[in-house]
Amino acid sequence: TCVTAEELNRLKANRSDYFSLKNDLSEILISEERLKTHKQTTLINYDHTLNNLKIVEKEIQEKYGDVKVNLETGEIS
Repeated sequence: TCVTAEELNRLKANRSDYFSLKNDLSEILISEERLKTHKQTTLINYDHTLNNLKIVEKEIQEKYGDVKVNLETGEIS
């Protein structure tokens, strides 16, 4: 005894869709984890860079006073 051709086709189609969607979900979850890690690393680097920027700005202010620096030429105004 066998299932009908229509039943077999529906079974195959739904099984294929199921595994395709399952694979998509796995890829999405992996991507989310990678994004979380990238976000954490970026936030740490952002904080570190902001801290370094403040240090350099403070050093320049202590040495030259309250000035503006042309980032193209280094000239102070």
